[in-house]
Amino acid sequence: MERHLNDSRRGKNTQLPLVDLLRQSIYSRLAGYEDVNDAERLSQDPAFRLIGSRKIWERGAALTSRLQSFETEVLTQEKNLAGLAALNRELVGKAEAIDSPRRVLGENGIFSRRGPVRRETGPYPHYWEHCGTKPVKALHREAVRSIGRLGIGKSKRKSRVNHFPRSMPGASMEKNMSNLRFKNFLFVLGFSALIIFSTATYSAAEDSQPQALANFAAANRVIGQPDFTSNQCDQGGSPAANNFCAQEGTMIQVGKKKLYAADSNQNRILGFKKFPTKNGASANFVLGQPNFSSSGSGASATELGYPVGMASDGKRLFVADFDNSRVLIWNKLPTKTDAPANVVVGQPTLTSSSPATTQSGLDLPEGGVAVAKGMLFVGDRNNNRVMIWNHIPTTNGANADVVVGQPDFTSSGSGTSQTEMGEVEAVWSNGTKLVVADSFNNRVLIWNSIPTTNGAPADVVVGQADFTSFAAPSPPTAESLDRPFGVTSDGSRLFVADSDNNRVLMYSPFPTSNNPTATLVLGQPDFVHGDANAGGSTSAQSLDFPFSISLGAGHLFVGDYDNSRFLVFDNP
Repeated sequence: MERHLNDSRRGKNTQLPLVDLLRQSIYSRLAGYEDVNDAERLSQDPAFRLIGSRKIWERGAALTSRLQSFETEVLTQEKNLAGLAALNRELVGKAEAIDSPRRVLGENGIFSRRGPVRRETGPYPHYWEHCGTKPVKALHREAVRSIGRLGIGKSKRKSRVNHFPRSMPGASMEKNMSNLRFKNFLFVLGFSALIIFSTATYSAAEDSQPQALANFAAANRVIGQPDFTSNQCDQGGSPAANNFCAQEGTMIQVGKKKLYAADSNQNRILGFKKFPTKNGASANFVLGQPNFSSSGSGASATELGYPVGMASDGKRLFVADFDNSRVLIWNKLPTKTDAPANVVVGQPTLTSSSPATTQSGLDLPEGGVAVAKGMLFVGDRNNNRVMIWNHIPTTNGANADVVVGQPDFTSSGSGTSQTEMGEVEAVWSNGTKLVVADSFNNRVLIWNSIPTTNGAPADVVVGQADFTSFAAPSPPTAESLDRPFGVTSDGSRLFVADSDNNRVLMYSPFPTSNNPTATLVLGQPDFVHGDANAGGSTSAQSLDFPFSISLGAGHLFVGDYDNSRFLVFDNP
């Protein structure tokens, strides 16, 4: 809890920790106190003393004036409002991991895991509005027993179910709730916080809407590591079905179930037949290797050399095979280990691997591969260009139809202008727009329509004030980029992996003018910090050089390179 709250108090005002004040604010409502500022009665409540720090035992609960100042002045600071929202999401996630129920019994009815929602009722509507939550006025025996399993907080005192004295409001409340079935409700508690939250009033309309991401949001699950705090290559061992090693690769979702993840450094792609629901899930099959323990490279229909970018049209799989200067196509989605590719782009045969600057050749294509409306887009990194095939190639070594970033198919120079690029790292298209991560120029270029002529100029630049600038300020801003390596979109929002700033930026709505301001940041607590792992250790919120990013069916996937993992954010 401490890491979510910013303490701006000074002098005597700091006698009680912010965490204790937050617990008092919430618990007084949870326990049904008519006067939430009744410090004298609250100080004698054994449940409140159980969840508080030693300060509570020594000084008692906060007086009315101090608690009101905390709720109306300290908590309403923007950093604390964002921190409360992040804390709520973490607690909800921990509770769901235990029993995965969908709804909460709230003070005013049934709630679902959605939010935030504006609330005008209660003594502190502004506080609950930004928290996106409202405390649930119900304690159930099974919910109380679950406190220890959540493992939130540092208190080591043993919890008791019957800790409510009969003279306290909580006693009758616990009795009244005794017939409820815990599995039907989502109780979010912390052993040291004793919090039960919901995130919005439930309705059929709201339940159909996706939960919006918030700044510095915590991922819902991790793939490649057993938990959110681990970050070793191959989990400290050797290649296996459940690990990665500093992968630059992309993770893509095909349909609702299948996942493909490029493990670049180990020259393989891990395939998941069912969408992982738990941390550290194991793959079902592997491409590029004969088994999960092998990691050699090669150039053939069944071998790979540092695969990075991937895409699918729902029927086929496309892989940018970096070291072999090619893109491989599987005409049918592979579901078995060592399945061979059917077609190669960028090379005349499936066993050749020479880089080239021609109408059919490629030179180290990295993260840039996209398919949309029957077209193929490839970011040809070392040739500083994007190649466009108006139809999906069905034969090896097919010629491209259009090139952007260069005036023709034999040029490869880099530059910083409306028609030039420097190290194309990623591409995205929906068949109408084209988005390119121009990494060396610290920017993202957007074409509002698919180019039909060679060297067509971009329409919009993101990350720079104009088409001739390439600055990467330190510290960063909400407008700047530093070596972006990944881009993705759903057509209405743009996501950028701002790799050297160790963050992911979202622009909503989709940018239509130069130098737009990002509306959301992941991996950092704000827009002006760019430290690896947010200046701390590996966590569900932190990133260390995010290399790739993609959107699936209700999920955002971020390839966290130096943490050797993929983070999955639900309902982005």
